[in-house]
Amino acid sequence: MSTALDALTAPFSFGVATATRGNVTKRLVPDAHGRPVKDPTHSLSITAGYIEHVRVVGLTGFRDLLQEITHQQALVHGIPRGGRQLTPIWQNTTAQLTWWNATPQWSTPGDIFTLTTVERYIGAPGTITRTLDHIAYPPGVRLLMLDYDPDPASPALITSAHELMTRLAGLWPAFAATGWLVTISTSSAIRDKRTGAWLRPPDGMHVYVLVTGDIARFREWLTVQLWLAGYGFCKLATPNSQTGVAAVLERAMVDLMVFSPERLDFVAGALIAKSAPFYQDRPAPALHPGIVLNLDTLPDLSSEERTAYARLVAAAHARLVPARRASVRAHITRATSTMPEAELEHEVTTRLARAERGALEPGHVLYFSNGTRLTAGELAQASALDGRRLADPHEPTYRHGDDAVFHWRDGDWCIVSWAHGSKRVYRLASTTPALTLYQRRCAARIAHFKRRLYADPYFGAPERRGKGIPVATLVDKEMSHV
Repeated sequence: MSTALDALTAPFSFGVATATRGNVTKRLVPDAHGRPVKDPTHSLSITAGYIEHVRVVGLTGFRDLLQEITHQQALVHGIPRGGRQLTPIWQNTTAQLTWWNATPQWSTPGDIFTLTTVERYIGAPGTITRTLDHIAYPPGVRLLMLDYDPDPASPALITSAHELMTRLAGLWPAFAATGWLVTISTSSAIRDKRTGAWLRPPDGMHVYVLVTGDIARFREWLTVQLWLAGYGFCKLATPNSQTGVAAVLERAMVDLMVFSPERLDFVAGALIAKSAPFYQDRPAPALHPGIVLNLDTLPDLSSEERTAYARLVAAAHARLVPARRASVRAHITRATSTMPEAELEHEVTTRLARAERGALEPGHVLYFSNGTRLTAGELAQASALDGRRLADPHEPTYRHGDDAVFHWRDGDWCIVSWAHGSKRVYRLASTTPALTLYQRRCAARIAHFKRRLYADPYFGAPERRGKGIPVATLVDKEMSHV
């Protein structure tokens, strides 16, 4: 059995992204009462910049680096893969043919790559995109962040990193021996300049640990175990301004969406003007000694655990149904206050069902990251936007507005979104009007009689045909007599 690595001294790599155009730090401004609020005009995104492969000595070196991060920098927990290295896998010397295998070529500490967008990437040397195509967890020791994300309805909140790690150790005892580093949220720890009182106390923990092994398997395991331990919950996202539909978000005590190597980790303090009536007083990161967590020693999930998890998630979704319907109902009544109750209920049901299918009405507005706005009905002619990034159709205000990709497909388009870390596919809703209840009943009766009329075993059709008597049949969906 190999000796466990010391988390305070084990070398590891990650990336530091620097924005030359864009913002990677939140800006706080005073509201009407002088209290800090997020500046709505200050969006977080990198439209131009570069990323450097950085290597430090354990969490101790990581703590020192955090003190040097500027307001124009953020972390990614993976490292760049600069281009591809070709290696021959088959050769025919007679025909002088060679087949090559393209494998990712890892960057080395100190390497710097220019960041570009997916739309502008052409494979030029020294350029990468902030996607999984070009950024991955490094071999060996990796950095993970445990972002505490409490259930708003839960009265029992965790107030320290030690308490968080203790609860995780209840799920897997290996957490008890793990080393960690804790920082405070980048937009917390705000004091009033005049009184020194906390306007925002130092909370919102980010606990960093070092790991080896399969992170994807760990994420799945942790998701199930958190829900089974009572630490999972569902909540509604901000309702869509066009439909009133709020997406159902699956959450847990630890934010499971951050376990991806290309995601930005905002670690610098908030931007605050000197003239503001408040200032930030963030404490320095705190270290706790321990080992590097070996994820390959995790126990396997049982089929019983997976089934119980699915049942808990379904129940949590069901509890949000009334609130979800109420949100859509309110949106409809604001626009059409005189709609009859039966029609209103039908419209609520239709909108929710359409959202579950990912079906977009022709008039639904889409927001592309380059500033273009088009309706779903106009996308069939938008070949120039093929491959472009855009905001999630149901949550256009989520994150940086670039979680989805448009695929034109010769007019039969679809939009693939990875908002909240899960894949959703959106397409144009069918424009065929829905049948009324009366029309559906008539169609069912007609289909019933057609089946009887056109089936040979009924009405003695074989005998009648044998005698030369015409029998009705169905030819190419049209009636004729033969």
